[in-house]
Amino acid sequence: MGTVLLTDYHVIEGINKLEAPVRIDAIEPDNINPQDPRKVHHSLIEGTNIDLDSTGMIHRRGGRVIVKSGKPYSIKAWNDICLFGEGVYLKRLAEDLSTTSTLFTGIIGGRISYSRFEDDIYFSDANTLGVIGNGLYSTLPSITYGIRREVIINHLNTTRMPTPPGQLICHHGGRLYSAVGNELWASDPFAFHRTHKTKGLVMQASGYITLLYPVTDGLFVSDGDGIWYLNGMSSTTFNPDRKDDALAILDAVTTVDVHSLDKRILEGKYFMFLTNKGVCLAGDKGFFKNITSDKYPDITAKRGAALFRFLKRVVSGQEIIIPQLIVTSEN
Repeated sequence: MGTVLLTDYHVIEGINKLEAPVRIDAIEPDNINPQDPRKVHHSLIEGTNIDLDSTGMIHRRGGRVIVKSGKPYSIKAWNDICLFGEGVYLKRLAEDLSTTSTLFTGIIGGRISYSRFEDDIYFSDANTLGVIGNGLYSTLPSITYGIRREVIINHLNTTRMPTPPGQLICHHGGRLYSAVGNELWASDPFAFHRTHKTKGLVMQASGYITLLYPVTDGLFVSDGDGIWYLNGMSSTTFNPDRKDDALAILDAVTTVDVHSLDKRILEGKYFMFLTNKGVCLAGDKGFFKNITSDKYPDITAKRGAALFRFLKRVVSGQEIIIPQLIVTSEN
């Protein structure tokens, strides 16, 4: 696992834990040898609510409490709802953090990708493409939903199919995009539940798609050939532009407020993501820059996670806000 921190407009190298984890020994209080109090009886293999500083020292986290035990994954929170996977189920954490409820009892096949469109939250994994509306799960409608004319129904049954679930999904320009292995599919305009059987295929990538992220005027995609910017508002008018030969690491991506990092960046939507060649910043109008290529070369991880947050610190009696990006990768 590797960590990168961005603070005070500077990039500093974090702890690189791609090697074997450090073994931390601990004394078992009930079996301390009085003749040798330094004797170690077992090793510390798990910690709860701890942080590592820039030197590798362990510190207890402050101001945090455990609200959910177990093994939750694919956690995504908005102001009014928090979703996560647990086992093979999709669940919701109550706003008061006291209880959880199961929204989807089908089989979740791995990590979950989310995309919100107005009040609806779409989710997808290897098995299912579904939607959460008003806090409740519902299946996507049939491809002829809302259509009454028989001639149109027959046409849709012939030319359309349900939008396939994928490892990554997003909304852009009134369509739902789904990365299905090495294929990128686009739904019909504002009919997210269906796609054209042939015209809905946006691109046949050269490898497994590990990045699918929308900005104001296009989509960023990463496949076996590198980083692509699909310039345009519709899958029918995309103009592909290859930005780099770096390969994005699946799930290690987060939206950022770039003005907290560099005031020279223009207004717009930007995000950061981890690649095999370091952390990259990308955004509107095809903006792309690798900001840590000299610090993190040849990362071999397959997937990871990312978090952007603001930390409050008191320096010389004055409170300052420090932007921080945490990117982790796992083999």
